[in-house]
Amino acid sequence: MKLLFSPVLILCFMVIMGVATYMIAERQRTDLLPSIHADLSDYERITGFAIELGSIHANLYRTINIANIGTSDNSIIEASIRRSTEQLQALRTTVDENPALAELVEPLQAYVAGVGGVAEMLAIDVSTAILLMEDVASVHAGLNDLVTQKLSAAVTQSDKTLESAARESEKATFATLALTCGAIVFSVLAALWMGGVIRREIAHIGRSINFASKGDLTVPVASKNGDELGTMSREFDQLLETMKQLIGQIDGSSTEVDSAARKLAEITTSNNTRITDQYNATEQVATAIHELSATVQEVARNAADAASAAAEADENAKRGSDMVMESVNAIEALAVDVTNAAEVIGKLEQDTTGIGSILEVIKSIAEQTNLLALNAAIEAARAGDQGRGFAVVAEEVRTLASRTQSSTDEIQEMIELVQKGSRNAVDVMNQGQQRTLETVAQANKAGQALGAITSAVATILDMNTQIASAAEEQRTVTDDINHNVTRISDSSRYNSESSAQTLDASEHLKRLASDLILQLKQFKTA
Repeated sequence: MKLLFSPVLILCFMVIMGVATYMIAERQRTDLLPSIHADLSDYERITGFAIELGSIHANLYRTINIANIGTSDNSIIEASIRRSTEQLQALRTTVDENPALAELVEPLQAYVAGVGGVAEMLAIDVSTAILLMEDVASVHAGLNDLVTQKLSAAVTQSDKTLESAARESEKATFATLALTCGAIVFSVLAALWMGGVIRREIAHIGRSINFASKGDLTVPVASKNGDELGTMSREFDQLLETMKQLIGQIDGSSTEVDSAARKLAEITTSNNTRITDQYNATEQVATAIHELSATVQEVARNAADAASAAAEADENAKRGSDMVMESVNAIEALAVDVTNAAEVIGKLEQDTTGIGSILEVIKSIAEQTNLLALNAAIEAARAGDQGRGFAVVAEEVRTLASRTQSSTDEIQEMIELVQKGSRNAVDVMNQGQQRTLETVAQANKAGQALGAITSAVATILDMNTQIASAAEEQRTVTDDINHNVTRISDSSRYNSESSAQTLDASEHLKRLASDLILQLKQFKTA
C-alpha cells in the first residue's frame, strides 16, 4: 500500500485539477458565450441593414439618372421604382422584427416617405424629383450616421465582452497553475517521506539477507508492519526457517550418501573386473563365430554357383532337346513335302502322257487336213480359172496343216523331255524321302539322348538346390548366432563401459558427498 500512496495521491490531485478546470471552462461557456453571440448577432443585423440601405439608395439614383437621360422606355423606370419599393418594405419588416434596430424605425419611415415622393414625382417632373432627392439624400445621410453609431456601440460592447472573457481565462489559468504547483509540491514531499520509510524497512531486510548470504540463518527480519514489505519480511523469515530445516536434513542425508558412495565404489570395482573378463571371452567367441560364418557363406556361395551352373546346363539341354524335336518335326514335314512333290511329279508325267495322246490326234488331223488341201488343189486345177481362188485357199490350208504338223512334232519332243525329267525327279524324290526317314530316325535317337541328359541334369540341379538350401539355412543360422554373439559382445562392451562410468560416478559421488559435508558446515542454524 505504501508503494501506491504517491501515485494515488497524484491521481487525486489530477482529478481535482481536471474538475476545477472543467468548472471554470463551463462557467465561461455559460456566462460569456451568450453575450458574445448576442453582440455578434446585433453587429450582423446592423451591417446587413447598412448594406441593404446602400443598395436601395444606389438603385434610386440609377433610376433618376435613367429618367433624367430621357429614355422613351418607361417600363425600365417603373421596374426600378418597384424593386426599390419592395426592398424598402423588406428592410422595414426587418427593422420592426429586431429590437436592436428600434432606433432606426422613425428615420427609416421618413426615408421611405421621401423615396415614395420621389417615385411619384418621377412620373410628373424629373427636375422636381431630383430636388426632392436631395432631401431624401439628407435623410439617408442621417440614417447612415445612426447606423455607424450603432456599429460603433456593437463593436465597443463586443470588445468589453472579450476583455471580460480574457480576464476570466487569466483567472482560470492562474487557478490551474496554483493547483498544479500545489499538487507537485505535495506529491514531492509525500514521495520523499514515503521513500524514507521504505528505505528504512528495506535496509532492515537487507541486514538479514546479508547475514544469510554469509551462512548465518539465525537473524530474522521480524517485521510487524502490515504492508507489502512486512509481508515480504515474514515470508523471508519463513524461508530462513525452511532453509534451516532443509540444511539439517541435507546434513544427515549427506553422511548416509558418503557411506553409500564408498560401498558403491567397492562393488563397482569388483563388477568392473568381472565384466572385463566376460567381455574378453565374448570377443574371442565372436571372432570364432565370425570366421565360421565366413566359411559357411563361402560354402553357400559355391553351392549357389553350382546350382546356377546346373540350372544353366539343364536349360541348355532343354533348349537342345527342343531344337532336336523342332528339327525332327521339320524333317518329317520335309519328308511329307518330298512325298507330295513326288506324287505331283508323277501326276505331271501322267498328264504329259495324256498330252502326247492329244498331240497324236492333232497330228492325225493335220495329216488329214493336208490331204484335203491337196485334193482341193487338184479340184481347183480342174476347174481352171474359176477355181483359182479356191486353189489359193487350199494352198494356205495345206501350209497351215504343214506348220501344225511341224509344231506338233516339236511339242512331242518337248513332252518327251518333260516326261524323262519327271521320271528322274521322281527317282530323286524317292531317294530324298528315304534319306529323310533315316534322318528322322537319327534325330529321334538324339532327342532321346538329350532327354536322358536333361533328366540327369535335372537330378543334379535338384541335388545342388538342396545343397544350396541347406548351406543357406546353415548360413542363416550362423548369421543369427554371429549376430547374437555380436550383440552379446556389444552388450559386454557397453556393460564394461557403463561399469567404468559407474565407477567414475561413484568416485565422483563420494567426492561430492565429502564436499557437501564441508559446505554444510559453513551454515549456522542454531
